[in-house]
Amino acid sequence: MKRILINGFGRIGRCVFRNLWERGNNSQCVAVNDPAMSIDNMVYLLKFDTIYGSFDGNVYKEDDDTVCVFDDQKKWRFKVYGQRDFFEDGDKFDFDVVIESSGRDSCAVSSRKCLEYGAKYCIITNTFFDSDFTYVMGYNGKSWKVNKDKIISTSICDANATIPLLGKINDCIGIDYCFLTTLHPWLSYQNIMDAPVRMQKREGEMSDYFPLGRASVDTLIPKTTTVGPVIQRIIPELKNKISSFSYRTPTQIVASADMSVVLSKESSKGEIIELLNQIESQVVSLNTEDIISIDCRKSSFSSIVDTRWVTVEGNKLKLITWYDNEWGYCSRVIDLISKMDF
Repeated sequence: MKRILINGFGRIGRCVFRNLWERGNNSQCVAVNDPAMSIDNMVYLLKFDTIYGSFDGNVYKEDDDTVCVFDDQKKWRFKVYGQRDFFEDGDKFDFDVVIESSGRDSCAVSSRKCLEYGAKYCIITNTFFDSDFTYVMGYNGKSWKVNKDKIISTSICDANATIPLLGKINDCIGIDYCFLTTLHPWLSYQNIMDAPVRMQKREGEMSDYFPLGRASVDTLIPKTTTVGPVIQRIIPELKNKISSFSYRTPTQIVASADMSVVLSKESSKGEIIELLNQIESQVVSLNTEDIISIDCRKSSFSSIVDTRWVTVEGNKLKLITWYDNEWGYCSRVIDLISKMDF
């Protein structure tokens, strides 16, 4: 049984926990660290979730630093810590895999210490270019050196949704240029009414992009996105060929990416769909039904290509995809754990 520590029990941390619990793939969360919440609040937020519903099992506080979850088949106990600089104390590291989901830059930087303290791998659920490897399943998974690359970034949800698609098309047809627009649900640092901006552009430094402090309800907020630079970093052949832009949308879950692509040669809708159908089946799904965004809630796919809107005219391609920006992303984290060799 692989023993997992989750550092940071926000949206991604709790989603990883639920995904681990429901899939039960020889892994178990044995500890959670989050300085921002009490153990009682942790139990409550794990038990009830506005997006995904009640926890699929029973959750209760066993004592002042232990939570128990169980159902008819299994029972987990996990230790709860509330330390801001958890990676500074090696005495606590009786874990195989650390999932760094706090979103704090300093935690990502100091996460390498967990290897010195006995952990076998550390997964950073964000862009972290100082990692040993940035893993995007469906594109570069075969390049991961399992026994060498121990600090692994799983990048961001938008990259996981778009890189498998663009990578496949670039490898087989070629891409001269792509303009990518993402529509991303609101995040926890946004406000429900106008107030000072709470997003940090780096740890300890607040963003000076004040529109992100505006009311997130009933508005579209335009903003920059890091997905373009991330794509170019992971697919070097697309350097200077990607531009990106984003809207923060007044929705809770499920994002979309709209890609306008100039191909290196003429193609057809049939050829594009055939290529995308070759990507790993648990990563990309091809939709043919009349869905809307909420229909993709709790989908484990990184990307759900909406084939209704795939349009090809000569060498011009329009591509639309949906993705549950939490559950789909966290599903890849669990897949990654299952591939770890120890």
